[in-house]
Amino acid sequence: MLNPTHPAASPLPSARSSAGRRACPGVLAALAALVLAAGSATATETERQYLSGRDKDDTVDWEFQCTSGAKSGEWTTLPVPSHWDLHGFGTLSYKKDLEEAHDEKGLYRHEFEVPAEWRDRRVFLVFEGVMTDTAAKVNGQPAGPVHQGGFYRFQYEVTPQLNFGETNTLEVEVSRHSANDSVNKAERLADYWVFAGIYRPVHLEAVPQQFISRVAIDARHDGAFAMEVFPDGAAPGDTVEVRILELDGSPVGEPFSQPVAAADDGIVRLETIIDSPRPWSAEHPDLYQVETRLLRNGELLHRTTERFGFRTIEVRDGDGIYVNGRRVILKGINRHSFWPDSGRCLSDEVHRLDIETIKDMNMNAVRMSHYPPDSGFLDLCDELGLYVLDELAGWHNHYDDEVGPKLVEEMVTRDVNHPCILFWDNGNEGGSNPNFDKVFTALDPQKRRVLHPWKPHAGINTGHYLAYDTAKVALEGKPMYYQPEHNDEVLNPDLPDGWIYMPTEMLHGLYDGGGGASLDDYWKLMTASPRLGGGFIWVFCDEGVRRPDTGQLDTAGNQAPDGMVGPYREREGSFYTIKEIWSPIQLERRDDGTIRIANHYNFTNAQDCSFTWEFRRVNFQSLTEPEQAYIVLESGELEVPSIAPGGTADVKLNLEGARPGSLGTAEALAIRVDDPGGRELWTWVWPLREISKQGLPVERDESPASFVEDDHAIRVTAGEVSLAFSKADGTLAEVRRGGELLPLSKGPWPGSGDAELTELKARQNGPRVEVEARYEGALVEVKWEVHATGLLRCDYRYRAEGELEFHGVTLELPEERLRSKRWLGNGPFRVWKNRLRGGTFGVWENDFNPTITGHSRWQYPEFAGCFSDVRWMELETDAGPITLVPRSEGVFVQVLAPKQAPDSLVGQTKTTLPTAGLGLLHAIPPIGSKFKKAVQCGPQSQLNVAEGEYSGAFELHFGR
Repeated sequence: MLNPTHPAASPLPSARSSAGRRACPGVLAALAALVLAAGSATATETERQYLSGRDKDDTVDWEFQCTSGAKSGEWTTLPVPSHWDLHGFGTLSYKKDLEEAHDEKGLYRHEFEVPAEWRDRRVFLVFEGVMTDTAAKVNGQPAGPVHQGGFYRFQYEVTPQLNFGETNTLEVEVSRHSANDSVNKAERLADYWVFAGIYRPVHLEAVPQQFISRVAIDARHDGAFAMEVFPDGAAPGDTVEVRILELDGSPVGEPFSQPVAAADDGIVRLETIIDSPRPWSAEHPDLYQVETRLLRNGELLHRTTERFGFRTIEVRDGDGIYVNGRRVILKGINRHSFWPDSGRCLSDEVHRLDIETIKDMNMNAVRMSHYPPDSGFLDLCDELGLYVLDELAGWHNHYDDEVGPKLVEEMVTRDVNHPCILFWDNGNEGGSNPNFDKVFTALDPQKRRVLHPWKPHAGINTGHYLAYDTAKVALEGKPMYYQPEHNDEVLNPDLPDGWIYMPTEMLHGLYDGGGGASLDDYWKLMTASPRLGGGFIWVFCDEGVRRPDTGQLDTAGNQAPDGMVGPYREREGSFYTIKEIWSPIQLERRDDGTIRIANHYNFTNAQDCSFTWEFRRVNFQSLTEPEQAYIVLESGELEVPSIAPGGTADVKLNLEGARPGSLGTAEALAIRVDDPGGRELWTWVWPLREISKQGLPVERDESPASFVEDDHAIRVTAGEVSLAFSKADGTLAEVRRGGELLPLSKGPWPGSGDAELTELKARQNGPRVEVEARYEGALVEVKWEVHATGLLRCDYRYRAEGELEFHGVTLELPEERLRSKRWLGNGPFRVWKNRLRGGTFGVWENDFNPTITGHSRWQYPEFAGCFSDVRWMELETDAGPITLVPRSEGVFVQVLAPKQAPDSLVGQTKTTLPTAGLGLLHAIPPIGSKFKKAVQCGPQSQLNVAEGEYSGAFELHFGR
């Protein structure tokens, strides 16, 4: 069977260790010996010894003292790497860090041994990331100047301070706040959690006296290869030799070299041409490695290897973004480096989970908001295939000209060789210092463009959160963007036209709003423009920290619950809407039975994907697992011709070999499309005919239904079912089965407006009883038909006029009486008027949960909401099941009214639905985003315009 499009939950990375470990000097000496003995490490290669653990699940306990705040003033231990505030020390802050804990510091001590074999080598102490100011001492001697900036790799040469073959002491003083005010404003006066501590690994690196400090690569997709090599300690006459290799070590082309003497600026530049390399792209992430050797008189002094890809990035002004000569559209998301229990201290497991989750949304790009990520994340983007915008910190304020260029250098020299990086971001939303642009360019031989996110710069308009109508203007190439001095989206008359439009933030995903809501309209608008570069949705995950003081998840009010997935990567409804809309293969079932295939890939032929079809019949007997919700009658592979990127083709199913008569009972056709690597792009399911619930009772020889009247109601009995219809308002007032009262009443009633009963009558019609109510006001007429089996049919008419969020009819069904629901229809997530895509047709089931999306519980799918194309829905109550069978097309079934965050937090995501347990709505509301009202977000986001009378019908069955 095809796997379902909607897994119940995303996988979580497994932890190797849930607590830090205390490592004594003897253990570290043994570890160092293992590091030195592993592989083929020699004195000509860089050797590494970790002083900390390597990630959040692999830590080493260091001695620690926090100077102020919680648990301060006493020496204890702290796992490294980690944030001390997430271990209950000091102050845990979101955005307001500058208002609190000004003098808070963390004092670290750690003893370690250095191999005696390193005596003749140069040794560097490397910090991958520390928040914020860092002063380090080795054996009581300063390692170097205080480092300022919390998101960057930095190092000190500590050769003179070390005692080789003996115990050494490292002392680190970390200041939560920087002595440099611009660092605080750029990094800590920011709309995210502002942590503290040594949160990335710490290690020693030993190199020869003469060594290669780094390389910078420019490898083009046509095979042109250029590299800058930065030797340290080399002398004239030394030689740099380069070999390009496959990842398995086999050679590619011939070695090439250049003497050090040719480098009057200390840089050795080398070039070559490789015949027909495999280009790197997000669709085909082919990688190579380059081995660089420093030689003296033919003798090897030092050797390094670096992974890279042959990839060309171009911005063609007024046109678009081109990778390897082909225009690409970036379908991306913003990602904070975040895990609830460990903050920005992560692991390769988390990085891989995040990349796989992003790619599962059919995205091809990610923006590093709002700082550079762990280097391991970029390694995996290279390996798995994801375009990256790498960002210098600066949320709404920028670094000054003293510290900023140093941090740009640390960022670029670390990240420059990653083929995944297409652009550098110089800060965010006013946090761009234009003086840094030339620093990026000088350090990058690829000369990637430098963006200023939220404004037009370097040929690209990255304007954030434009309303639908102003996005139209931006897509015409005009410099339309939000300008804080105007507090509005306006044209800048001082800038020319001709901009490529690529919002680096769009459709802010607060709670259940934004994200997938309105994406269908926006994406149709955007892809119709010849100047589209792409777009980046805000944001990947809800940043809810697990507070050490309460153990509860804290999203800082409405400041952090903006994700398409939850804190532990629980997938929300918008996840699937995005997945469907951004699938690079799109299918359409035509009236003639053919399947139209559209290929939106940039480099991949649709023929390289797999297309698996199934004819299905719904399985009503086994619903415990989604895979068992249907029976496969016939299946096969769709034979797809060559369809190049941008092409379309109509394809017929090959049904030769199908069993005679097997397709006559098919109720749905499903086609699953997998990418060349086996990742599901989407599964389309089309109903083939009307489907009614098996097992609904059919009248045979049962006693006929009957009725009596009293002063209060018309009372109908049909087998075990007894019903009461109120003479006060004509609604279904009471339902009993076998004498037990079921929790359904007061309906149907208009979802908006009121009505006054003018006539109520009942009559016997053979074995059935008919009850008819007429009204003045919003309700026109209701006709009930009670079958002898207890099956109840209702036909209704109501009036609605004007612009309305919703309209339809409702029945009362108390929330506290509901236990679960299962249904045949689109699912498993609810829909909004502007988020109808992302569901698939099938049988779905979920238990009651009170989840408020992004605010509490994170149990998905949410129970309450509106559901589309429902053929039947069984609601399990504490008194037994109630089954609803809608008999009108285009009607949404409402189950309860979704609870929402408090009005003070909800932004523009507040929606209105009837306060009812069960509804049949002919129109449902759209949902906005944090900053934009729904009506600003496109055609599907407008209010419903009601005109006149509407009619519908449904059936109710009580029990099984």
